[in-house]
Amino acid sequence: MNPRRRLACAAGLSFLVDGLTGCGGDAVVPVGASIRHDDFLYTVLTAQPVGRIGDKVASGQFLVVYFEVANQAARVAHSWSNAIAYLVDASGRLYENDVTLQQALDQSGPFRWAAEYVTPPGTSEATMLVFDMPVDAPRPVDLMVRGELLMGDILDGVRFRRTRVRMP
Repeated sequence: MNPRRRLACAAGLSFLVDGLTGCGGDAVVPVGASIRHDDFLYTVLTAQPVGRIGDKVASGQFLVVYFEVANQAARVAHSWSNAIAYLVDASGRLYENDVTLQQALDQSGPFRWAAEYVTPPGTSEATMLVFDMPVDAPRPVDLMVRGELLMGDILDGVRFRRTRVRMP
């Protein structure tokens, strides 16, 4: 095999392996920056700690995250749920969205909560995610997203799984 061709194949294989195994460091972006997942953009518009939601009082603090999903696909709808995002603190502990708190927040100020969302092509939808966190959670705390592997993710090294949104 031609040495140039061999080098090109090796570079391509290395890129593919890095993408599939998640090698490379995590990217950290600020609130307002988007995470690209193929044709879909995930954006934390705001994040605010609160001590109470309706009649529910936080033992630590509730972090309310205004989260938007934009579908830039030409033909494909994007299905997602409230489990799309999670928080991770500096020690690696994970915090999941609390659907019960999310529903309580929707009752006190409706934001069109749904158990599942289907975002049509060329549109966006938003929700409010609620995380119950101890006050002493090691900082920094970052939001990350999950999702299935799509064709565009291979081309960018599955970057969406390694991008963190730094919480205030």
